[in-house]
Amino acid sequence: MLHECSGLDRRRLSELVVALGRAFGALDMKSHVRSLRLYYLALEHGLVTGERNQLKAEWTEDAVVEWLRILRVPPYHSSYPVLARGSRCPRCPKGDGHPVEISTLLTFAGGAKMGCRRCNAVWVELDEEARAVMAASAIARRPKRHGRTGP
Repeated sequence: MLHECSGLDRRRLSELVVALGRAFGALDMKSHVRSLRLYYLALEHGLVTGERNQLKAEWTEDAVVEWLRILRVPPYHSSYPVLARGSRCPRCPKGDGHPVEISTLLTFAGGAKMGCRRCNAVWVELDEEARAVMAASAIARRPKRHGRTGP
């Protein structure tokens, strides 16, 4: 899957990998955190190969960006709409988005990436706990304001 930041420089990719690791940690996705640490170390030590920064550990630049999109980590936080669990397709007219047309593309702790086979729309569905965790993580990731406040 190609993305708008194809060919990220390694420094920026490392920053995004750290952000993704924090998002995985917030959702208690321990096996993903462990696997991503290996990718991070390989990236930092120049052990990844090719223009897509691949490591034979099932992590590529594209996989990192896709998880950033799914878990709504900036700058990819608005890539997919977030809907309630069991939602209909957001694009198909009411009555057209039959459940049989909806497929689960990926599941993760607290949610799923969903897709419509009819119109190819993609969205993320989150349970309430995952929404709260992601909202708290987003607040924690906000840039801190420096300088004086007030007169």
